[in-house]
Amino acid sequence: MTVSPEVEELVRRVMLAGDYASEDAVLVAALQALGERRQAEDGKRLEQAPRVSPLGMQLREIRAQYVAGGGDLLSAEQLDWEIAQRRGERNPGD
Repeated sequence: MTVSPEVEELVRRVMLAGDYASEDAVLVAALQALGERRQAEDGKRLEQAPRVSPLGMQLREIRAQYVAGGGDLLSAEQLDWEIAQRRGERNPGD
């Protein structure tokens, strides 16, 4: 029977860590550990995926339409200046 190097590594770890009556018990424990590891990895991938609210999707759509229509996006400095100006600061950016 051919197994992946990942399963072989898990079998070695399980054999060192536990007292199992048979090779089958070792293999079952290693496969369970592999399944748990994959579930944890899948959970991390799901957590890392950004969640976008319906409002966020609408805002992204509006932004895309604005850019497609020839609108220019503000740089970080331009945005800071615009916010300061709207707040009534006399010398924004200083």
